[in-house]
Amino acid sequence: NSKLEKKHAHALLCARAFVRSKMFAAAAAFVDVASLHARRRRFSISSSSSSPRRFKNNNNNIAKKKKTVVVVVQSKGFDFLPNSLLPSESFSAETTTFLDVSRGLAKRLRAAKELHPTWGREKQIIVGIAGPPGGGKSTLAKQVSRQFRKLQRNNNNNNSANNRNATTTSKEEEDEDDEEEDDDENENENENDDSDNEDVTTDVVIVPMDGYHYYRHQLEKMDNPQHAFAKRGAPFTFDSERFVQDIVNLRKTGSGSFPSFDHGKGDPVENDILVDYKRHKIVLVEGNYLFLGEQPWARLLDENCFDETWYVNCPVNEATKRVIDRHIRTGKTKEAAELRAYSNDMVNAKLVDANKRFTDLMIPNAKKWSRNSSNSA
Repeated sequence: NSKLEKKHAHALLCARAFVRSKMFAAAAAFVDVASLHARRRRFSISSSSSSPRRFKNNNNNIAKKKKTVVVVVQSKGFDFLPNSLLPSESFSAETTTFLDVSRGLAKRLRAAKELHPTWGREKQIIVGIAGPPGGGKSTLAKQVSRQFRKLQRNNNNNNSANNRNATTTSKEEEDEDDEEEDDDENENENENDDSDNEDVTTDVVIVPMDGYHYYRHQLEKMDNPQHAFAKRGAPFTFDSERFVQDIVNLRKTGSGSFPSFDHGKGDPVENDILVDYKRHKIVLVEGNYLFLGEQPWARLLDENCFDETWYVNCPVNEATKRVIDRHIRTGKTKEAAELRAYSNDMVNAKLVDANKRFTDLMIPNAKKWSRNSSNSA
């Protein structure tokens, strides 16, 4: 394993050297070599591990030595990126915030877009984000989208000023700016609104699985409507065939029209999200069941719909508590919220959690939103 790791690192060094020399064909060849060594190393690790528990223990030992939370458990996606560009580099167990995670992932997307010598500027990157109900998938996707756009704007501003008047900003000041943006955007529910983003040529768009809930009138026509409503959010209450086919088509064409979900009405909104290949070079697909092994969900991974997959690693119990709070905020009594969460949401969360082994990146469960806030993420 150590020899393969050294070969992988050496191939990446050569690739970066050729990129700096603008010898892109040679760089591409070494990226392919690095990817080959990475796959061989993963196969060697999985073959030598007698059980998932043993593999997990090995990762825990590594984390203890580095005294950091290792975000990248297994990197099968953007494995051409150097370790210095992985978002785990500065995430410690005590200081990591949700905004830190979002910024790190946005930088990762930007690096992946810029450093892969064979993709070019026209390559569209599709990332699948999964996690338990209440785990923070939607919030993460929204923040990563915002931070990516912020990086783009800052880069454009710095280029126009030739970096002469560039000023440094502390992380506390960044957090304060982001919290003010949150307050300004609370009135706007459209997470894909890019009206203030016209100067950004590589934009990001979010496609949520929530838009593929069966309509309420469709649930009423099921064999057991009462059971269907009680279990809404379970895999069988989604139009999974349509969702999977739409994402497969998105992978092939780079464009499409997708539904969103109106939580006030409790039903999807058709054609509310438009993905345009010419503009949207980063697509974040988020939902609970992206990594399920049964059909039709399994097509998403089998047909390589995602360039990289992320899992929001929120413990099931903590995610369920968040869901209970969310139910209460929507008007349910505490008793009704707990009944709903423990009989349905927690069951779904355990199913999702059981399939997280298929992810490329394990996203840490940040304890705080920002350095300026005492609230949890």
